[in-house]
Amino acid sequence: MSSKQSNLSLDNFPTDLITIILSHLLVKSLLVCRAVCKTWRQIIDNPNFHQLHLLTSTTKSGNTSSSSSSYILLLSSDEIYIATEQQQEEEHEDNDDGKRVILRRIHATTKLDLLVCDKGKNCSIFLLHPPINGLMFYSHSMYYPTKYQNDFCMYICNPAIREYVKLPNIVFPNGGKSNLMNGFGFDIINNKFKVVVIFVCLNGRWEPKSQVYTLGSNSWRTLQSKIPKIKSFKAGSAFVNGSLHWLTRVESEDGLRSTMILSFNLASEDFGVISTSGFNFLSRESYLKAKNTINLVELGGCLSLVDSSSSHHINIWILKDYSVKTSWTGFSISKFSLDGIGRFEKVYVISFRKNGEIILLCDDSKLVSYNTETRNVMALEVDGLGNTLEDGPKCFGSTLPYVESLISPKSASDL
Repeated sequence: MSSKQSNLSLDNFPTDLITIILSHLLVKSLLVCRAVCKTWRQIIDNPNFHQLHLLTSTTKSGNTSSSSSSYILLLSSDEIYIATEQQQEEEHEDNDDGKRVILRRIHATTKLDLLVCDKGKNCSIFLLHPPINGLMFYSHSMYYPTKYQNDFCMYICNPAIREYVKLPNIVFPNGGKSNLMNGFGFDIINNKFKVVVIFVCLNGRWEPKSQVYTLGSNSWRTLQSKIPKIKSFKAGSAFVNGSLHWLTRVESEDGLRSTMILSFNLASEDFGVISTSGFNFLSRESYLKAKNTINLVELGGCLSLVDSSSSHHINIWILKDYSVKTSWTGFSISKFSLDGIGRFEKVYVISFRKNGEIILLCDDSKLVSYNTETRNVMALEVDGLGNTLEDGPKCFGSTLPYVESLISPKSASDL
């Protein structure tokens, strides 16, 4: 063996080159690579590498976090999976009308066992917000009070590295008699993950109150920022441009009610409102109270409003320029265009990709891709859920886009 060959070893590789190569690996592979040598372990454990790996994961395909090819699947049975889209494609002839449909596979690779209810009670799982930078925010209840009023728990978990933290208990104002709005996001100015809760008294006896929790701290802080008088709201929030957003019905000082998008800037910790005066259908309070028909979501990095209440089509409005609150652009998807896959009553928008592809959840049981530019329809067949032919199709309680990361919820304060 020549002296040149004998000098080839891991120690002789430039650290920068090793870092770049490692940043393209899956988290599961990186956890194995930590055991290769001390140098690799130091690289992988560095918080700066965690950010590089996350950036690589979300940009190597030219996508944002909302257009990943991985998903969190929460089944109606409270089973929860990480599922990854496979590259293989199949073709088959539809039995009804002979349309050609391209099938893409989504394989449920990991079943998660999330901690809920420390005291061992039989509790459900509620994903309170889409994953942010690989971190999940969940609880055993969407509302307060719960059956176990003194055991209302919220958690932040990284399922890829199987680490979680339980948030400190909330001190509910006014004896706990309030409705709870919540949201989870990343303060891009101070590099901190934050959870905000808003206590709402719908009968108007007292003004809304809010608290914020910074991941890595040990307590909640009460906010002094003024909040509009909220009369009703849609559960769920959208994190866009460093701010959280909720669809709410508010009352002005002169008693007039209107539908507004309530925003909360995670850096300044101030509340604001975005007018929805251009959406005439939102002027009716019954629309806001309708379950799962109108939702405020993040699609392709933009604040978006989705109305799927019609039996014929889905209306989608996207705020193209966040700094220009009138830059809403709308388009529709005909539900009849999905006939090659099946006839569906309920259709929800999951994510939007830069190639014009939208991922839809249809009737809580079928994932479908619809391309807004080519109008091609693809069925995303899900396997690996452990169901048999006798079981029938699994029903999804939630389907959320997901990008894995190495970020530890226990040391997120070190970012």
